[in-house]
Amino acid sequence: MVKAIRPSVKATGRELAKEMGCLVWFDTCGPFRHSSGGYRWFVLFVDDSTTWIWVYFLKKKSSYLDALKLYLLEVKKYRSILGLSEQYHMVLHTDGDSTMIAGQTASYCQQHGIEQRHGSPYLHENQARVERSHRDVQAMARALLLTSGFGVEMWPLAVRHAVYILNRTFRK
Repeated sequence: MVKAIRPSVKATGRELAKEMGCLVWFDTCGPFRHSSGGYRWFVLFVDDSTTWIWVYFLKKKSSYLDALKLYLLEVKKYRSILGLSEQYHMVLHTDGDSTMIAGQTASYCQQHGIEQRHGSPYLHENQARVERSHRDVQAMARALLLTSGFGVEMWPLAVRHAVYILNRTFRK
C-alpha cells in the first residue's frame, strides 16, 4: 500500500550546503515492533550537499544523542578522507521535537559549535529532505521484507539495506 503524497511546497530562498557536514537534516522514526536486537526506532541523518544518508538504530528514543555523537565521528572521518578542513560550521536541522532542541542536545551542540535549527512541530514541509528519505527508506525496507520472506522483526536489516541501496542509486 502506498501513501498519498501531498503536492510539494516550493522552497523559498533555502540555503545550499557547499561541503559535506555543513547542513545536516536529522529526524527519528518509530516506534516499530521490537526487532531481534531490541531496536524500536531509527535515526536518519541526511547530508544536504551529498544527499548521503546515515542510519542508526535506537532501543529508546531518548538515546538519539549517542547516535548524533557517532554521526559526528563519521563526518570527521569522511571529511579527513576527502581532504576537507576539520574546522567547519555545522548546522543541524531538526523538527520541532522538544527533546531534540533542548536539554542535553542543546548543551552538547553548544559545546561543539553546532548550530541547531528547527522547524515548526507537525509541519513536515520544513523537514522535506529527511521526510522524503524516511518515506523512501521505509517503502524500500517494506519491499525487501516482503520479497525476502524474513519476519517483521528483521526490519533493521531491511532498513540498513534500503539505505545502502539508496546511497548508491542516482537521485535528483
